[in-house]
Amino acid sequence: MNLTVDLVRRFKGGQMIISDPAKGKNSRGEVSDITIANGKLRVTFDWFAEADGLPPKQWLKKDTNGYEVDVALCLVSSLGRHPNGGGDRIYIAVRGKRETIILIPSDGVKLETVFVQPA
Repeated sequence: MNLTVDLVRRFKGGQMIISDPAKGKNSRGEVSDITIANGKLRVTFDWFAEADGLPPKQWLKKDTNGYEVDVALCLVSSLGRHPNGGGDRIYIAVRGKRETIILIPSDGVKLETVFVQPA
């Protein structure tokens, strides 16, 4: 499976989870825009939060300019639908980094902002 503009377009309004299991860190945000341009996946967020621990314990709001990764570094596969509903999710392993990404569609199971604490 390859990342394409048509594939990622459906995640606008959804969420993105970025995990670094080696550090025990998770980041998550509501996707305001997502695109592929010049060989890079570019994502901007309506809100963005980070949490320590796996599973995450407390989400803290963070400022960010977005997220960007070279598409050539991405190993992409489908996770299918969440057991509680929503469309197919996408799993991305980023080569050369310890990060993994999950893209959740707008109709998927999402973290609500009520669980995100101010920074």
